[in-house]
Order: sequence, then structure tokens, then C-alpha cells
Amino acid sequence: MPAGSSGEILRLRAQALRRKPAAIEQDGESLLVLVFRLAEEQYGLETVHVREVVPLRSLVPVPCTPPFVLGLINLRGQILSVVDLRSVFGILAGPIEENNPVIVVHHGGIEFGLLAESVTGLRSLLIGTLQAELPTLGGVGAEFLRGVTAEGLILLDGLKLIGSAHLLVQEEVS
Repeated sequence: MPAGSSGEILRLRAQALRRKPAAIEQDGESLLVLVFRLAEEQYGLETVHVREVVPLRSLVPVPCTPPFVLGLINLRGQILSVVDLRSVFGILAGPIEENNPVIVVHHGGIEFGLLAESVTGLRSLLIGTLQAELPTLGGVGAEFLRGVTAEGLILLDGLKLIGSAHLLVQEEVS
């Protein structure tokens, strides 16, 4: 191919895109996370556990469920429960808007929605830069913590969140 031809340019671009950025090669493994807000805090969830983000529409409350279960939504014929992590983490809950984002999470055949106040985007995090503790997050919420960035982004452990016995409702009303 002649130098400067479109085929050569595309080949060079493809090679550049295949290379890892230098910071990631030096500092270890990175994660791509979806960043969302609850109250005044920013949270992240690894994108491998996120199926999609949809606006909250037609939430149907379910009687006799724990406070963290907001209700059910119909997502293109699939019925999903919606969980309010603010209740799980002990955060004062603001009003629920009709268009609040719902983050649909999945793993191993389990799917449900997480209510967010807003979704701010995607971000790459270096695992080696995470701090292990967050003093303001205790109780049940602490078990879902994977780490905290220097900027205060709270990274949640998606596998623990999705597989948690605390978030499963398996009770019958008598």
C-alpha cells in the first residue's frame, strides 16, 4: 500500500488501538465502570454486570416487601424488580422521579434494576489505586464495597451485590 493511503492509515490506527495505554501497563489492571449518583455521592459498577440503563417508567409497588424493593417494572415484556440502594446504604432518599435511571444488572441468570438519581458516564479505574475502606458506609452496605478512589468514587462489587442474600426476597405472606 502506498504511504498515506486510506488502507495504510486504517492499519496504523488499528495497531494503535490494540496497544494498552502506558499508564495501564505500568499500574496494573483497569476496570471500565458505569458511574452514577445516589444523594451526594458517586458510585461505580463494573460494566460487565450492567445490561443497560433505562428510564424509570410505570413502577408498580409490591405490598409486603422490604423498604429497599421499590416495585416492579415491565421492560419489553420482562418483569424486573427495582432496588433502591439508598435504603440499603442508609442514605436519606430524595424523591423518585418518573425518569430516574434504572441500571439493569445481571449475572448468572439473576437480573434486577438499581435505581439511580443520575448516570454520569463511563470511567476507567486502575484497581491498584483503590482504597479499601469507606468509614461512612457500614452494615449491609459495606459488604458490597470493592474500593474507593482518591476522588471519592465508591466502587461497588457487582458479584456481591447481585448474589447477596440481603437483597433477595423469599418470604411468603401468611
